[in-house]
Amino acid sequence: MCIHAFALDLPKVEALFAITVFANPPFIYFVSFIFRKEESGSLFTKLLHFVLGLIAPITFVILQFVNEKTLDIYEILRWFAYPFPIFSLIFGYINISNREITMWIYELEEEPAIYGTYVAGYSLYFLLGSVVVYWALVALLEMQVLSVDKCLSRRQKSNQVSSADPDVEREEQAVANKSPEELKVRVSNLGKTYGSVTAVKKASFGLEYGECFALLGVSGAGKTTCFKTMTGEIFPSQGSVHIHG
Repeated sequence: MCIHAFALDLPKVEALFAITVFANPPFIYFVSFIFRKEESGSLFTKLLHFVLGLIAPITFVILQFVNEKTLDIYEILRWFAYPFPIFSLIFGYINISNREITMWIYELEEEPAIYGTYVAGYSLYFLLGSVVVYWALVALLEMQVLSVDKCLSRRQKSNQVSSADPDVEREEQAVANKSPEELKVRVSNLGKTYGSVTAVKKASFGLEYGECFALLGVSGAGKTTCFKTMTGEIFPSQGSVHIHG
């Protein structure tokens, strides 16, 4: 099978796209573990894909053309970009379309193989490796075998609810005096930490049918984290969550 796009000869390029389908989703999910706020993780991922999927490949192509010194710089820098699936895909795509240019740069007498080391071989190898590595990392994080420290600074004080608040004390006592079977939703001493960062500390509340309920707090107080533990998206570091007993 050979794909032609805008008069470009792109044989066997579909393999890169097929593997990226399995490599990029776990990479994005892995990156999401670094951030406590979903919008921050989403913004970072978009910027990362813009830089590695557009700017970096074009820059590396230019570095190959300038002179031997920039070619040597390219030969070093590319290894830092290959582990990112989006870069491997785009750079492999570009190299397949630029096979004749590659022959001129490296003074080759014959056209190199599509998935040889001069063209898209390393892109293919790193994409295949990414499938295994990123899915394994996601599995280890989900099973809580690994823990990723949060890289964004947070106001830890905003995550801590003072136990001296009378409303908080009354709710804690009410939850402590009832079993999981007596409440439709029972959250007791819920805590969630990411390394040295405390997202939620000793949150307790109980709900019955028909009750109106809301979590109030400043940005980063741990509201989303509470709901994620209640839905089973993440596991609490301490305490318990019971739904319907």
